[in-house]
Amino acid sequence: MEKDNTIKRNSKVWDELLRELHDTFRPGELIPHEWFFDRFHIEDIRLSKNQIYDPADFAKKLQEQSFELFALINIFRLDLLRRYNICLQNVYSKGYTIVPATEQVRYGYDQALSGIRKSLRNAKEIMTNVDMVPAMQQAKDDDLRCRIAWIEDQVKKAANMKNIFQVGVADIYFPGWNNKKK
Repeated sequence: MEKDNTIKRNSKVWDELLRELHDTFRPGELIPHEWFFDRFHIEDIRLSKNQIYDPADFAKKLQEQSFELFALINIFRLDLLRRYNICLQNVYSKGYTIVPATEQVRYGYDQALSGIRKSLRNAKEIMTNVDMVPAMQQAKDDDLRCRIAWIEDQVKKAANMKNIFQVGVADIYFPGWNNKKK
């Protein structure tokens, strides 16, 4: 019977890993995937020399392992953020990096806008590719499409808003004061 070495959330070892990452890595420094494999006691089957898999079995095991590691890292990232105010950003196929505190709010904002835009694209795709419906239903559907278009417009406006520190004080207290007359 195989022993389960997986680290459990909220265990003493889990808390020590959070502290270790906090004490070891600095903002902008790469935390390689191998660090997580090692700390979570997950053998990276891509590097396994003592195990030979047939291609179909290897693909299945790799997918299972990736899912297990991804799930653990997501929980770990959330705990790290809540306990130490450290935000990890994925660096594709390399690992993670700590987002500097000076960039963390912007990163959160960008993540939110990205998620909203993706959701809007998916919603519009679903709402556009519909079979014919009765006129009464069509009117209801058009109303919902208009609402999505309005939300999309508001998101575009929010994304294009100037930073309040880039706008002069006069612009805040006297909007339009510098508009040129035609």
